[in-house]
Amino acid sequence: MIFIQFFAFIAVLCFVPATIAASCQEELDSRRQNYAIGGFLPRCDAGNSALYSPIQCRGSACYCVSSDGTMLSDYSNIPFGTPSNCECARKEYEFSKARMKGQIFNCAPDGTYSPTRCYGSRCFCVYRNGARMQEYQDRSIGQASTCACARAKDDARRSRVKGQSTLRCAKDGSFIQ
Repeated sequence: MIFIQFFAFIAVLCFVPATIAASCQEELDSRRQNYAIGGFLPRCDAGNSALYSPIQCRGSACYCVSSDGTMLSDYSNIPFGTPSNCECARKEYEFSKARMKGQIFNCAPDGTYSPTRCYGSRCFCVYRNGARMQEYQDRSIGQASTCACARAKDDARRSRVKGQSTLRCAKDGSFIQ
């Protein structure tokens, strides 16, 4: 019986997020004092150690979190190594937390912005951080492209994958048929 209680205690230390920590650094320090192999150690923001880094991983399972460490459950199945900053997911969370209305977020499953973003009746291609790709034309909401080619081309350029950078996209960011 004592053996089972010991493992239950270890499981709590390793896998349950600390809810009493006032900051990421405090949680990190606390977990380091009681660390067990395979236990979770939060990643703190490089610019402010009181805040949590946007993406946290437990083994190979990664997920987006708010700056206060709240797990953003809609963005909780991100493959390890995915270059996500969870910017869209975080902005969506902050917007809803403030109970504001009027903005529709179109986040990708990894917490970044989806390739197409719309304001009012106009849609356009965006980078993963939500910034507009100026080289592609915007379209009316009824004629919006998925901007899949534009995103694939930018991702290839960033990762320097050979062959992918030669993609030819239509003026609206879609693949040329």
